[in-house]
Amino acid sequence: MSATVKKMKSVSTMPRLVANDNGYADHKLAWLDSDGRIMTAKIPACIQAGGQGLASADGKRIGAYEVDGVEYTCSAGVTTPMRLRNSDYPTSIANRVLFNHALARTGLLGMPIKAAVTLPFRDYFREDGSINEGLKDACRTNFEAGGVNVLGCEAQPLVQSVGVYAEALSAWFDWAFEDDGSLSVGYQEMCDSNGQVLVVDIGGSTSDLASLQMVNETYEGEMVINHSKSGTEKVGVLDAKAKLEELIREAMEKEGVTGMAGHGESFPAHWLDRVLSTGKGALAGRQWDFTSERDSACRAVAERINSFIKTVVGNPAMYMAIIVVGGGAIVFQDYLKSTLPNAVFKDEFANARGVLKFMRSQEQG
Repeated sequence: MSATVKKMKSVSTMPRLVANDNGYADHKLAWLDSDGRIMTAKIPACIQAGGQGLASADGKRIGAYEVDGVEYTCSAGVTTPMRLRNSDYPTSIANRVLFNHALARTGLLGMPIKAAVTLPFRDYFREDGSINEGLKDACRTNFEAGGVNVLGCEAQPLVQSVGVYAEALSAWFDWAFEDDGSLSVGYQEMCDSNGQVLVVDIGGSTSDLASLQMVNETYEGEMVINHSKSGTEKVGVLDAKAKLEELIREAMEKEGVTGMAGHGESFPAHWLDRVLSTGKGALAGRQWDFTSERDSACRAVAERINSFIKTVVGNPAMYMAIIVVGGGAIVFQDYLKSTLPNAVFKDEFANARGVLKFMRSQEQG
């Protein structure tokens, strides 16, 4: 990804540009609609090998896909989800199926797609700052392989090409560009002062730090990466969910709901997301208040993230701006404010939007 920013021109609508921040917990999509507006959607990364018999009330199959004779089910309601939190995820069939599931859920089947996907910062870049071309190419090859048949649907995926971009760095492009393609005030200030910006990207399984500085030695300026103050830690929203699930089981067991302390089946993903967001949920015939358990789980993970930031970055006050993005920007905001009092907390679509804005700028030259 070139670090030189160009001002964007009018939007080209064919093929449709689609950016996919393909996380372990959710796939976040950003795309341009027919009028050139940026649209976003989040699809849970819940996939099960084999059919589960999910169907709508009118008998249509839901979330059913087939690759090389193997059937997969993608739905927040799957009962035995595949474990995705491993190093092979970026190049896995499961990841490719989930991407196509996201296209199906957002009405993007049956139209030509020029796609982009993301890799965690330290997967995309090596410690010395060079790009991991082998993994980048393998990731691109996986998504360009296609071969995903959407069962029970006439429209099928038409992905023409796939680019691969770095998370956290992509969120910087979301910060640097406004939705209409103009350059942000923050970007202009960064250029004028050779300023430093820190991106903290808290995802499902990883947290990325990208320490960026504008070197204004050319007319347009160039953004450079300080890799000694950047990196990836394997901690994120999924750790909070795992801890929360453990605490919920203990709390319900204490209230006389038997059989909760063991492993058993996982709580439905959408239900656990609701508890993580609101602290409350209905289960076993009653309404529960798990606010204390939610706060305990989030605080424990936020402390790990705080420690990671302090260890790698040092004093965050040295940055002109700190941008916190990803699903964790929402989940951990209240627990990170004390460490990052001057931070701007954006949403979980920052990486996908940033990639889309960059793709659009390159399309228009």
